[in-house]
Amino acid sequence: MKKRKRAKLITLILVITFTLLSLGAVAVTTINAGIEHHQHESKLKKMSEKAAKVLPKEAYKPGVYKLKEKKYFNNYKISAELVVNDKGIIKHVEFDQLDQFNFVNPQTSTEIDQWNSSLLRHQDLSKLSCNDSNQTDFFNLYKKYMKKLINMAHSGKVNYVVINNEDN
Repeated sequence: MKKRKRAKLITLILVITFTLLSLGAVAVTTINAGIEHHQHESKLKKMSEKAAKVLPKEAYKPGVYKLKEKKYFNNYKISAELVVNDKGIIKHVEFDQLDQFNFVNPQTSTEIDQWNSSLLRHQDLSKLSCNDSNQTDFFNLYKKYMKKLINMAHSGKVNYVVINNEDN
């Protein structure tokens, strides 16, 4: 009887040991698979980041792109200009709200200078922000007109556009 109990006990211990070993092996395999998956994702991310750096952004076509409003609105009309160099980089931005004597509107000139500088620095309209809540409508007009100029610079087909602002 003792031999049978001992044999059953040894068998039970062996079964439990093998079960634990196999569960441990599965756990280690699962952990290793997770680590490998993470490493693979990390490699893919690095590769895509490198590819993004290598692939150029959609370049602007070299040239001078101009936009003017047809009529005066609130005694001012907009005149804008974008200059792109041979490398496809915006090198000059001009956006003016001019009166009939070609004087700049003093109420908007500071903001316009900031927006122009920011556009030159970042080369991206989405990076611009308006700090003055009283200028939100004008800021949206600035972005709208600069977007037209940027689209013209992307295509390189049209260098001058007159905006019919009679509906304002």
